[in-house]
Amino acid sequence: MEDILAYCPDCWEMVTRDGRNILHLSVEFKKQEAFKFIMKKSWVGNLINQKDAEGNAPLHVYAATPNFHGYDLENHPQAEKNAMSKKNMTPLDVIMCSDVYSARQDALIEELKAKGAICQNSLQLQKKVDLENEVVPIDIRKVADTHMIVASLITTVAFAAGFTIPGGHGGNDGPKEGLAVLSRKAALEHSL
Repeated sequence: MEDILAYCPDCWEMVTRDGRNILHLSVEFKKQEAFKFIMKKSWVGNLINQKDAEGNAPLHVYAATPNFHGYDLENHPQAEKNAMSKKNMTPLDVIMCSDVYSARQDALIEELKAKGAICQNSLQLQKKVDLENEVVPIDIRKVADTHMIVASLITTVAFAAGFTIPGGHGGNDGPKEGLAVLSRKAALEHSL
């Protein structure tokens, strides 16, 4: 990284097509040495609150990345502890809504709260999750009923097709009553 910055000093400003900078990426991919290197640079203040396409600052990514220790990030004086993503979530919301548990997350929750971070939407998110859990089983039952009806229809059609003689039955009276229309064809005579 030192060599790259020596040849292209402004490359730290580059972002991915998702708007993530090198600080986002070092956290996301758990590159501890790169993270430490970046945090020691004077220009880190320009990166620390830069948001990606989803509105996530590096602290949001850090909150969502279990087992990555970047203690300097939440302690950095310029890091906005209550930055909002496009989903209206603070870094603390990200941790609280995560289904992955780690001791690091417990420590991060305490550190963020001590630094004035708030949990903006946890109650609203919990209500949304509860509502989704109520709606999903009803939809699944409707889909299951539809599949049962379709399966019954397919079985009925397949069963009827097994007993239907090609060409159908003649509707004439007399000695040929009820005989297959194509019964005089060679292929049908051998199959009967």
